[in-house]
Amino acid sequence: PLGGWAAGFEQAVVLSGVEGSAASELSELITNAEPGSGPSFARYATALKRHIESSGAPGADVYLELSRVLSGPLGQSDEAVHWLERGLILYPSDVSLRAELAERLLAVGQCQRAVAELTAVLAADITRQRSFRQLAEAFRALERPVEATLALGPLVALGYANEVERTTWSLRTPRTALASPGAFGSTELALVSVRRGEDPAARLLAALGDITGKVHPPDLERWNVTGRDRLSGRSSHPVRHLCDRLAAIFGVPEYDVYIHRAKSAVVEVELTSPVSLLVPSAVAGLGEAEQAFLIGRVMINIARGVAAVDRLSPQQLQLLLAAAARMVEPGFRAAGVDEEHLAALSRRVSKALPWIGRGPIEDAARVYAAAPLQDVASWVADTRLTAVRAALLVADDLPSSIALVRKHEAELFGAWLPRAADGDRLVRDLVCFWLSEPAFALRRRLGI
Repeated sequence: PLGGWAAGFEQAVVLSGVEGSAASELSELITNAEPGSGPSFARYATALKRHIESSGAPGADVYLELSRVLSGPLGQSDEAVHWLERGLILYPSDVSLRAELAERLLAVGQCQRAVAELTAVLAADITRQRSFRQLAEAFRALERPVEATLALGPLVALGYANEVERTTWSLRTPRTALASPGAFGSTELALVSVRRGEDPAARLLAALGDITGKVHPPDLERWNVTGRDRLSGRSSHPVRHLCDRLAAIFGVPEYDVYIHRAKSAVVEVELTSPVSLLVPSAVAGLGEAEQAFLIGRVMINIARGVAAVDRLSPQQLQLLLAAAARMVEPGFRAAGVDEEHLAALSRRVSKALPWIGRGPIEDAARVYAAAPLQDVASWVADTRLTAVRAALLVADDLPSSIALVRKHEAELFGAWLPRAADGDRLVRDLVCFWLSEPAFALRRRLGI
C-alpha cells in the first residue's frame, strides 16, 4: 500500500513540482516509512528532476527542494550544485537559490566559489546573518584569517553578533590612519570609486582649483571662528596630528583646520586657500577611528581637488561646471539653468582665470563640454560615497563608521542622497564594500 501511495505522490510531483501538498506529503511518507518498503528520497529526487525537465517554467522553489533532498538524505552535494547552477540560469536574481548554492559549495570544499556567491548574496540582502558566518568560515578554510575576522565586522555593526563574535572582534586592533604617506593615490582611488572610467566633472573641478573659492567665497564667520581657533602645523592638538597623518596618506600638501562650536555634527569645509576643515568640538571628543572616518571623507576630496562637493549644492555645482564649459564652448547650455545667470557666472569664471596656466583649465572645460553631467545630484552622491568608502578603509573600523553613518546620514550626504527603496542604501554599500575583493586588495596595498 505504501508503494501505491508513494507512486501517486511521485506522479503528482512530476506534474506540479512543489505546488500543492503532494511534495510535502511524499517527503513525510518517506521519512516515516520503513527502509526498503518502497518510498525513497532517490525516487522523490527523480520525480523533481522529471518535473524540471518536463515543465516549461519550473519554479525556483523546485530547485531548492531538489538541492535539499540531494545534499541531505542522499548525500549528493556535488549533484545539488549542478541543479542549483541550472536554476540560477533561469533565476539569476533569486537570493535564496544563490545562498543555497553557496552552502553546497562550502560543503564540497569549493570555498573560493562560495566566497563569490556569498558576496553576491550579501550584496542583495545584508540581513542574512548566516551568510556572514559562512563567509568567515570560507575564509578560514582558504587560510585567510584576516579576512575571516573582517567578515565578523558586519555582524557586530548590524547588531547580529553573538558573544563569541563580539569578543573576537574586540580583540582586533584597528590600524587607523597607519598607511604610509602617499599610499592612497589614483590607483587606490580607482578601487574605491563608485563610478568607473574617466570623470570629466572631477577633472574640471580639480583644474579650477582656487577659482571655485573666488566664485563662491568662503565664509568662516558662519562657524564663529577666529585665528585663535586655527590649529597650525605646529599645534600639539591631537586632531591636528590625526589630520596630518590623513593628509600624508592622501597626498594633501597643505590645509587649515579649525575647531568650532557651531551646530554641526560632521566635518565641513570652506573653500579658502588652502582649503579649511571645520571640525566640531564634539568630533574632537570621539575615538580615533571615528575621527578618522569623519575627517578622512573630506580629506580625500581635498586631495582629488573636488572639495567643492562638500561645500556647494548640486545646483551650484551644475552652474559652475556649465559656466566653465561656456568659456570654451560659447553655445554650451545646461538643462534647467537660467541663461542670464549662466552667462554672468561664465564671465566671472573667465576673469578669475590666471594668465599663466589657463591651458589645463580650458582643456578640462572642453572635455566636460563634450560629456556634461546629466544628473549632477547623482554624481555628487556618488562622489561623496566614494569618499566615505575611502574614509572607512583608513579608519579601519566598520562598526563605529556604520554607527556614525546611521546617526548623521543627512549631514554626510545632504537632502540629495538617492535613496533605495529600503532607505538603507549607504549602510548596505559600506558593508558590501568592506567585504569586497577591491577592499581586501586595497588593505594589502596600504599595509593595513
